[in-house]
Amino acid sequence: MMFDASDTPRVIGVPPGADFPRILYDNIRRDTGAYPPEYRARIQVLVATRRMQRRLVQLFQEGGASLLPRIGVVTDVTLLL
Repeated sequence: MMFDASDTPRVIGVPPGADFPRILYDNIRRDTGAYPPEYRARIQVLVATRRMQRRLVQLFQEGGASLLPRIGVVTDVTLLL
């Protein structure tokens, strides 16, 4: 498991001005590399804008065949259900 069990969500932050989608992509790939492919599909990522969502999906698609995490925008109410 990427994190110890917890009842609260995990938040990952990066410094201002950094390439957030790239850093997030690199961290997810690194931290889930030792787990089965379906593990990554259980991760839910919420980003601030649709543009950031598209960029993150693009990075995963360029990274080769793999299951993607659920990537949504914080304003998508359906993701919270």
